[in-house]
Parts: sequence; structure tokens; C-alpha cells
Amino acid sequence: MSSRADLDRLARIFRLLSNPVNLEMLLVLSSRSFNPRQLARELGRDETDVSRRLRRLEEAGLLRAEWRRVSGRNVRVYSLRGSRFCLSLTSEGFQLAAGEGEAFVEKVRAFVA
Repeated sequence: MSSRADLDRLARIFRLLSNPVNLEMLLVLSSRSFNPRQLARELGRDETDVSRRLRRLEEAGLLRAEWRRVSGRNVRVYSLRGSRFCLSLTSEGFQLAAGEGEAFVEKVRAFVA
């Protein structure tokens, strides 16, 4: 049986994916990487709100972030972990995978095996 913490994490992922703003951010990030300021401008949204949402999407395993030097400043740049996501639910808990190509397909096969 899944622990309460697992169920809470799963519910958090579903809440993130059910939010139209988060979905819009994921769609824009599917084209290229953005730092929070760039993404906020692209979406016409507040940078603080975008930064907070990006951190939550990263914590959920949907995004990856890395530090880069941009215009003489160190900034966090976000990108999708992959354009495909697979969520596997079992009696022992759940697994979330993100990726591309054959490596992703192999991950998914391991989930359902």
C-alpha cells in the first residue's frame, strides 16, 4: 500500500497538471529553455509567480533546471525533462518518468513489466 507521503505527492502532481497556467508554461517550455524572467515576459505574467510555479514543477519531476550565465548574471534556466510523461500506479506506490525517444520507451516498458 502507498504511504500517505506518496499519495500527497501524487495529488500534488495532478494539481500541477490540472492548472491551465502550469500547462501553458509546459507547452511554452516544449519549444526551448527559458529562465523565469524570459518565461514571464513570454506569457505576460508576474516573474515571481512564474518562478514559484517553475520550482514546483521541477520538484514534481516535470522540469529540469540548471544554472547558466546570462547577460553577466547567474540565472536558473528551466526545460522539460522530456515531452513525454508516464505515470505508473501500483499497489506499492507510483513512479513518474519523463523522457524522449527509445530510452523513454524502455523506461515505460520497465514500469509496466
